[in-house]
Formats: sequence, C-alpha cells, structure tokens
Amino acid sequence: MARRTRKPPIQPETRQNWFERFTRFGESAAEIAAKDKVDIRTVRKHIDLARREVELYQAKATTLLNAMQEHNNDLYTFAKKLDNQLNSERNTLPQLKEDPFWAALHQHLPRSIIWRSLDKWEQLRGQISQINKNLDKSLKEQIETRLKAIPISHSPGLDNRIFAALIPHIKGAAQVIPDTIKDFDFNKIPESEDSKIAEIIRNLLSGVAQWPEYTELVNLSEELRKIHKLLHDEFLVITLRRVVPGKCRYCPV
Repeated sequence: MARRTRKPPIQPETRQNWFERFTRFGESAAEIAAKDKVDIRTVRKHIDLARREVELYQAKATTLLNAMQEHNNDLYTFAKKLDNQLNSERNTLPQLKEDPFWAALHQHLPRSIIWRSLDKWEQLRGQISQINKNLDKSLKEQIETRLKAIPISHSPGLDNRIFAALIPHIKGAAQVIPDTIKDFDFNKIPESEDSKIAEIIRNLLSGVAQWPEYTELVNLSEELRKIHKLLHDEFLVITLRRVVPGKCRYCPV
C-alpha cells in the first residue's frame, strides 16, 4: 500500500491571500480551491481562521485605543486639576505631587516649563504669605500708635474695626491694582465720620505705598501673576489638545 504524501502546511501569507480574495475581490471558496488546486475544505478552514485573526486583531486594537484615550483623559484631567490649584486659596500642591499622575505627566513632558514654574509659583506663594503677616503686624502697630492721639471717649475696639476694614483693602490693592489704595470706602468704618478717625485712615493710606512690606507685596504679586498666566497657558494647551505627547510608566504601550 502506497504511503500518502503529507501536504505542506498552509502558510500565513497564503491564508491572508485567500481571505483577501474572498472578502475583497468576491471569489468564492470553490473558485479559490480550483485555481490554487487545493481542497475546498482547506480553503474554507483557512478563510475562517483568517477572519478570526482579523477580528482578534481589531478587538485588541480597539482595547488599546480605548486604554490610550482613557490614559490621555486622566492626564489632561490632572492638568486641569493643577490649573485649578492656581486659583485656590489653599496650597494643595504638596498633596498633588504625591498623586501618581504627577509623575506620569512629568514623564510625558520632562522638559516642559511647567515644572520649574510650579516650583516658582509655590515659592512666591510662601513669600507672599510671609509678607502678608508682616504687613498685618506693621498696620496694627501704625494703628495703635496713631490711635493714642484719639480721646478715650471713643468706643473700645475701634482699632480692630479699622484694621479689619483696611488690611484686606491694602492687600487687595497691592495684589491687583496698586492705584486703588486711594479708593478706600470710608463707610466701612462708621466712626470714620469723625474727622480725627478719617484723618488717621487718610494718613495711613497716603503712606502705605512707601512701606517696604507693601512694595515687596506689589512686586511679588506681579511676578506671581506672570507665573500664573504662563502656567495657565501651558495647562490650556494640554486640556484643549487632549493628547499628551511622550510616554510614561502607566502608558498602555
């Protein structure tokens, strides 16, 4: 009895060729089998196998695409969180630095101006906080000194009301528009109708622009505004682009 000759296995290139002829050019399995002198069952088997391979590849590609989109969403969401921190009264930057996406964004954008600008922003915030404390102290000392000339008949705690009205106005003027130092609303202090109290306030406001604390606060606030704008523009590019270049350890590929 003659031994059956074992046919060589169908190569992946042949399988893909059959699948393309079947799906793209409309050849039937019978036509392919006849032209290539192969059993029709073999052709059908490999066309089906090629279809499963394509479906598996497409499924993996879709999963990878979704994972990459979600990863980018996480990155630009974190960038928006950093941008929002710039307008926050509380400095939560130390906590944000512990977030895994801080390291991820840093790895994606290692040479970005963002990182040294955030360090500068944090440094300026600390300096401004200290200057504000010094300004509080200076204003209290000035008020106490000047109120010694006011008759005792005036109600107690008057200096505290002056301080409570003046300090946010002075700080606000230093951090926004310095010229507004002159636009104090005397109605904030009912007793300011008294000419002596009003004169104390006017004298304080006329001299405060020469205080070293005030001048330093103006300069630091201007520098902080520039850093703020630079950072906001950088974060805006990330959030609008929605795709962060580069790679990190958390990237799907």
